[in-house]
Amino acid sequence: MNTVSLALVGWLAAAVVAQGATAAQDGPVPTPSRCAALLQQADPTVQILTSTSVAEGPLPGAGNPGAAAASLPAHCVAAGVIDRRIGVGGKEYSIRFEARLPDRWNGRFLFQGGGE
Repeated sequence: MNTVSLALVGWLAAAVVAQGATAAQDGPVPTPSRCAALLQQADPTVQILTSTSVAEGPLPGAGNPGAAAASLPAHCVAAGVIDRRIGVGGKEYSIRFEARLPDRWNGRFLFQGGGE
C-alpha cells in the first residue's frame, strides 16, 4: 500500500468517526446530515466532490435469476479526489476514489486497490 493510499484510508476513517459512526452498537446516525457534512471536511489533500445518502435496499445489478436477493444497508456514497496537482505542461492530475460508508459501522475497514 503506497503513502497516498494510506493517507486516504486514514482520512476516511477519521471522517467517519468525526461524523459519529463509531460502532454498530452506537445505533444509526442520520445519514443525510452525516453525508452532507463530509462536503465540509477541511483537508488540503482530500476533496469530497459528492456525497449521497442511500437508503437500505437491493444491491444494484444483483439480478441473478434463482439467487437470493442481495441487499445493502443504508450508507453514504462519497466520491472525491486526493493528491490533486499540476504536472508537466500544466496538466492537472489527481487520484479519484469512491467510498461507501455505512450508517452502522463495526469499526473495521478493508482496503483493496490496484495499480502501482
